Amino acid sequence: MNLKTENKQILWNSIVGVLNRVITVILGIVFRKIFIVYLGESLSGLSSLYMNILNFLSIATAGLSVSAMHKIYVCNANEDYEEVRKVEQFTKQFYRAVTIVIFLIGLVFTTILDKMIYNNQYDISFLRMVFLLQVLGECINYWFQSKKVILQAYAENYIISYIEIV
Repeated sequence: MNLKTENKQILWNSIVGVLNRVITVILGIVFRKIFIVYLGESLSGLSSLYMNILNFLSIATAGLSVSAMHKIYVCNANEDYEEVRKVEQFTKQFYRAVTIVIFLIGLVFTTILDKMIYNNQYDISFLRMVFLLQVLGECINYWFQSKKVILQAYAENYIISYIEIV
């Protein structure tokens, strides 16, 4: 890739990335307001609790993406495409395993969810369903995380941004 093409790709990745973040922030504010107005502050607090649980569960992946991207960079520079394929395959298997573990732990948390909420005014089956939907959303992100790592390694972040915007 020549310098001019590389600069265009960097510029395009930057523009689409900034656009993605702006849209995400605006939609986040709008949806949060809608959430609070129509469902109330207590459910908004529960949503934060759910996200804290899910963020805790995601600690298992800390550092793998950065390590995998670095390895792919090095292998590409050395034109070792077989090693790139191995790294991609390992990353895919790792994230799929993490997805399954997060889903299973999420299922376990649904059984003790009522003990984690003080002064609950909502039906526990409703809260469990909402929590499971958030767990599934997180699992979908992890299921495709290996593809995201590969796209980042090849400096094709704009594709990730398009998908996130949609």
